[in-house]
Amino acid sequence: MSVTTCASCGFRHSDVFSLTVHDPTIMSLKITSPDDLKARIVRSGTSTITVSELGVSIKPSMNSEGFISNIEGVLTRVKDVLQFVTRSLEGQKKRKANLVLRKLQRAREGKLRITVVLKDPFGNSAIVSKKAKRRRMSIRELNRLKFGDHAIAQRKRS
Repeated sequence: MSVTTCASCGFRHSDVFSLTVHDPTIMSLKITSPDDLKARIVRSGTSTITVSELGVSIKPSMNSEGFISNIEGVLTRVKDVLQFVTRSLEGQKKRKANLVLRKLQRAREGKLRITVVLKDPFGNSAIVSKKAKRRRMSIRELNRLKFGDHAIAQRKRS
């Protein structure tokens, strides 16, 4: 884990990465009980997190930060962003956002079964749980991911 802070302005950037090259991976965890929300998640700045049941996707950008949290913490981050965005919405869009917020609350209470999927083109991310499933990402899946082309180029150089 790398954390950089500017002493003069307080800007902070953190990321999770490895100094070795790993295979591109997809990890998933089905949340079927409140205990599953405690599973640790390690997300690098180049990975994507999706929860299709909620229509949620957390995609990387050039300044994305990595983090270590748990599934409940990820859902809380999504809730915070969605609440912020919902304030400026109106009509049908606001109703849809509120529906997702209600689903999100049910998921955070362990009352809605969801599947959290973590896709990392560099294989530096993980879901730490005995129930988590891990597999190597195909070239086709890798090509569809942001930063996937960088991972393919890296593999060719190694």
